[in-house]
Amino acid sequence: MGTFNNDTNMLWTFDTTNNTWGQPTNYIGAPPPAVDSHSGVSRYADNSIWVFGGEENQGRGARLFSSTYKLATYPTLTWNLVGGNAPGGGRQAHTANLLSDGRMVILGGKCQSDLCPFSEVLVFNTNSSLWSVLNASLAGDAPLPRISHISVTTNDDKIIIHGGEPIETSDLAVLDMKAVNLTWSMPVTTGLAPSPRFAHSAVMVGTIAFIMFGQINNTVDNKIYALDTDKWTWLQTYNPSHLEYTNTGNVPSNSTPSLSPTTLTTGSPTEELPIELPYMAIAMYIAVSICVIGISAAAIAGVLICKRRRADPKGPTPPNLVGPNVLRPYDPYNNLNHMQPLLGGVNIQKPYDPNNNPGPMKPYLVNPNLEKPNDPNDNPSSMQPYLADPNAQKPNDPSDHPSPMQPNLVDRNVRKPYEPSYCRHAPPVGNVAQLPTFATAALLILPDYWEEKEKTEATDQ
Repeated sequence: MGTFNNDTNMLWTFDTTNNTWGQPTNYIGAPPPAVDSHSGVSRYADNSIWVFGGEENQGRGARLFSSTYKLATYPTLTWNLVGGNAPGGGRQAHTANLLSDGRMVILGGKCQSDLCPFSEVLVFNTNSSLWSVLNASLAGDAPLPRISHISVTTNDDKIIIHGGEPIETSDLAVLDMKAVNLTWSMPVTTGLAPSPRFAHSAVMVGTIAFIMFGQINNTVDNKIYALDTDKWTWLQTYNPSHLEYTNTGNVPSNSTPSLSPTTLTTGSPTEELPIELPYMAIAMYIAVSICVIGISAAAIAGVLICKRRRADPKGPTPPNLVGPNVLRPYDPYNNLNHMQPLLGGVNIQKPYDPNNNPGPMKPYLVNPNLEKPNDPNDNPSSMQPYLADPNAQKPNDPSDHPSPMQPNLVDRNVRKPYEPSYCRHAPPVGNVAQLPTFATAALLILPDYWEEKEKTEATDQ
């Protein structure tokens, strides 16, 4: 940004919420050259500004600019030169209006050689960055060429111009940009119209066009004028109408706002309009609403699940287990039922020890041998009574299991119960241990038999 011969390209901003001015310098890209009498429009759809034309070094010569610059304002300030040179060269002291379809219309002003006629409509498409020139029919010779006039755009894409110089007129001219054949019209107005002026300003609010200040001959004016563009009447009292037509996101979108009528007086500001909630606040309300809906849905789902569970039939309640073994979830002692009563003093380390599961055929043993749970001496039956003082070292010693066929031996050789020397009158038969079982039994019985026979024979003699 800089200044050349009193012209500048410095960028200024005005915060309409806090009513403060600013001069940002943290922009990207090369800005336009230092000029005056240029034009600009704003496109709310993407927060962009479009600047066209202007004159450099006013009073030194005719150097008019035909270039167009785009200033993106979000997320950062960025300048870009777009569209190339406009047809017919540069302009200055003209007007620019943005239509609803994104076209920027350039009207009037000063061209390279003379004033630009209003029959020539210069159009720049901000969507495609392409230029075009349209022809418009005049209403006779009106509107006459001029500079420093004002223009506004209605909601239905009609462009209204007023004032300007060098003619210093107060006429109104309208161009319908939606018509198939572009034609200027000159509406007849009622009410107290402003005096002829130039270098003034104008803005459209709903269906009311506000025209403010300006230069009248060698004096300036500070009055505000309101034109009803539906009735073409100059108003003395302002009543807001159809504010939704010019809604930029900062004003209510309804057509009947609750505002008191305002009398338009010299130098008095108009009543401040209510401000609509900004987009961030709306987004916050939407987010809160979504959260509330989500929480409500979760609560309803929880209630329905609880009711469904209560409605389900209840099955048999398993018995409460005492001290379940969490490390052995499938231990049979942790899943007791009426067929398996809880055992007193069970061996948790050996859940399948037969001594821990007594039955009618196997009474509970007193002081079982825990080191040898399967010792036959710990499981007596009717065929094998419990032995007193069993030989724990030799549980299968035959001397500890007498029978009718083998009486208990006196002073038996416990180490060698089948030693042949203990079989009296038995003939030497060698190693008795090598005989079959029935032979061994016979040798054990024969000594007694021969002794009894000798006693009988001696008695008979």
